[in-house]
Amino acid sequence: MSIDYATIHLCNSLLNLSYSGMFLALWMKRREPQLLLWGASLLLVSAAVYGFTLSRDVVFVAFLLAAVSANISLTWSGARAFDGRRTFHCHLCVAPVATFTAYVLFA
Repeated sequence: MSIDYATIHLCNSLLNLSYSGMFLALWMKRREPQLLLWGASLLLVSAAVYGFTLSRDVVFVAFLLAAVSANISLTWSGARAFDGRRTFHCHLCVAPVATFTAYVLFA
């Protein structure tokens, strides 16, 4: 028995989607900013992981990689909010834009 990559990506996407739902449901009750940031990051990576099965177009893949990079930025920002430190919202766009640009230029 073997499982193809599309099935693995779908399962990973559904798993991240369920984690996102838990964080966002908890955020609706407690309104803590880190829960919203973590829920949004997992929702974003869930869509990006499933998107890799849809197309191999260079620009589309660049957008997906930028979404994964934004996931990392949102997770880091949520960790800063959890520690009670200020989150740098303007820096959240740097990594996804750099990832998108680098992939389009070098692909």
